[in-house]
Amino acid sequence: MSIFATFGISILSGFILLVLLLIMKILWSWVLENWYLKIACRHVADISGRWDAEYQDINGHNCYDQTELKQYGHKITGTQKYRIVYKGSGGEKHKVFLLRGIVRNDIFTAYYWNADRKQKGCGSFALGISREGDIMRGKYAWFDVEADKFDTGDLEWKRVT
Repeated sequence: MSIFATFGISILSGFILLVLLLIMKILWSWVLENWYLKIACRHVADISGRWDAEYQDINGHNCYDQTELKQYGHKITGTQKYRIVYKGSGGEKHKVFLLRGIVRNDIFTAYYWNADRKQKGCGSFALGISREGDIMRGKYAWFDVEADKFDTGDLEWKRVT
């Protein structure tokens, strides 16, 4: 067998190994890990579904959040539609955020960022889950782009579905 054939076989076997490892990673990440988390984290509160919140920011503007959560064991992913209504003018602004978080015992903590990579916007929150699982209360911290500073405050989410 020539050196070129040996070299070709080694390159091909390396490529096949790479493809198999990629398939195993996808299988683990999307199937096996989620299946395992559902079994191992049965004691964790189920907070998947839609949650709504209404609050005022530090400038007195009315803010509305509509959050859709998906839960895999203690891992949480989701999207948040944010709407602000400016006091006085009544003008509105809409944004969409992506979020990631975890549930430990009866506390949900998460961070989020603007879905539009060209815009600023990020924050985090920690919410206590009520015993019935239909209300979460806690605090938020986020970067106010218009005021160019961080804001914190109380937050209450109510389960819609």
